Amino acid sequence: MRIDARGLEFVVRAGGPEDGDPALLLHGFPQHGGEFDEVVPALHAAGLRTYAPDQRGY
Repeated sequence: MRIDARGLEFVVRAGGPEDGDPALLLHGFPQHGGEFDEVVPALHAAGLRTYAPDQRGY
């Protein structure tokens, strides 16, 4: 999914049950949201809805 905020566009990997409690997964520099690909299946199985944005450099 893509999210627009204040003129910037962010790619966000979202998954898991639509009604699950949200879990925001934030990565470090210079990684990307795909760093959590091996972890999210367990979080989804636990009933969490995950959001892993590709953050910009900081």
